[in-house]
Amino acid sequence: IIMVKAGARDDRRRFTIAHELGHFVNPYHLAPDGEAQLLCTSKHLQVSGSQSDRRLGIEAQANEFAANLLMPERQLRAVAKLWGSPEIQSILNLQTLCFVSKEAAARRFLDLHGDPCAVVFSRDGKVRYSIARGGFPAIELREGHPVHSKNLTAKYSGQPGAISGQDECDPFLWLDSQIACEWEMWEEVLIQQDGFRMTLLVAERSSHKEDEELSDRWTPRFRR
Repeated sequence: IIMVKAGARDDRRRFTIAHELGHFVNPYHLAPDGEAQLLCTSKHLQVSGSQSDRRLGIEAQANEFAANLLMPERQLRAVAKLWGSPEIQSILNLQTLCFVSKEAAARRFLDLHGDPCAVVFSRDGKVRYSIARGGFPAIELREGHPVHSKNLTAKYSGQPGAISGQDECDPFLWLDSQIACEWEMWEEVLIQQDGFRMTLLVAERSSHKEDEELSDRWTPRFRR
């Protein structure tokens, strides 16, 4: 038996069911000692110590199973409109095609695309969480941190569903100053309901940095 929260959106219900199936088909997903069942309620997820590490690993595996079941890579690779240069519209296309949430679609898109990209989820100008793939540098902002007022994420206005253009942004507003100078970055924003926003960040190694590295690598060495 799989139980889901009453009133949950259909796309979230589908992911929950797929997640629980992931637990069911994995013979190593066993209930903790002293418990008859492996349950995914908030109470059962609030464990500590080594139990927490194991439980988080199990939940990540179930999420991965759900993502592969609902958004299978082999079939998605054949859908041309999902690929090319990374953009928010491709994430929305994936969401519609596979009937999943925007957050699940964003995570899967980054997993499959391969370019250095990140998605930042925020609400009312504060970061909720972020995910990064493809060698994207670590984002400095954490949960609860305010989005910088100079970022497109903070400045862009419009109705829910509006998508900004993909504009070049200052990496120093997102990254640690020690590594920001090594990157060029572009930012794109989706406005959602109730103050939620989804931001796509696309990064490239700075051409200036690459020139420096190339110069160092090929500096001629002469024997005296």
